[in-house]
Amino acid sequence: MRRLILIATALLFVVAACTDDGDNTSATAVGAVEFGTAAPAFNADLDWINAADSIDLSGTVTLVHFWRQSCLTCLDTVAEIEILQAQFGTALTVVGVHSPKFPREVDADVVRSAVQQLGYPGLVVNDADRAIWNDWGIQAWPTVAVVDSEGNLAGGHVGVGAAAALRPLLEDMVAAAPGTGAIPTGLG
Repeated sequence: MRRLILIATALLFVVAACTDDGDNTSATAVGAVEFGTAAPAFNADLDWINAADSIDLSGTVTLVHFWRQSCLTCLDTVAEIEILQAQFGTALTVVGVHSPKFPREVDADVVRSAVQQLGYPGLVVNDADRAIWNDWGIQAWPTVAVVDSEGNLAGGHVGVGAAAALRPLLEDMVAAAPGTGAIPTGLG
């Protein structure tokens, strides 16, 4: 009887896992940042991998992608982000926040090499000490956040499937405020 109960319980977990559609629409935050509140600013002293030290992120809706170079799921989301960027063009700014898990991933040269090999579809900052990760309260790789034209967190997605999950939100945001706003940078 005990074996039958264990099998039934295991089967229920399998069915639940297989029927999860990955819908994060009931989420109210990305990490520790609640939807509708100001997204944490990027400080001026960041280690930008493929951008000048002083960047202007204003003028577009911003997609913030928390990733790391040795995370296969993170690499899958890069392809999804490329699709979104192709659809929205200059109305969408992509900022990749490379937040390391392993000591090797802290090295800016390792990150730079990964960005070049991937042809990463946006700006990338090396968050070597995970300061940005901690400011946002991120808990998993990959995490994708969308910041609206006023600098507020508008939505997000954890895991693969970001393109499908975030496309309707991005379509609405770009239509409502084409070419305006973005995440506050603190950069001059």
